[in-house]
Amino acid sequence: MKLQILPVNKCLEIYNDSDSNSESMLEAQAHLTLQQVVEWGEEPCQHGTEINPRFGKGILVRLKRECPECWAELKEMCDEF
Repeated sequence: MKLQILPVNKCLEIYNDSDSNSESMLEAQAHLTLQQVVEWGEEPCQHGTEINPRFGKGILVRLKRECPECWAELKEMCDEF
């Protein structure tokens, strides 16, 4: 996952808004980042699958938000910034 930053046109829109303040752009970027993390968490995990405990057979695909290894990778990526 590569985190995106606010597009230039959105930054200019916030900057030119008379009701915005110095925190408005930071809040908008925080919202975008949170939205990206939520979407990331809905993706299937690549570290493996599990047997479905309810039925004892079949494959249960784990989401990234449920995987400690995925969270560790996300933390490492964020630490690189």
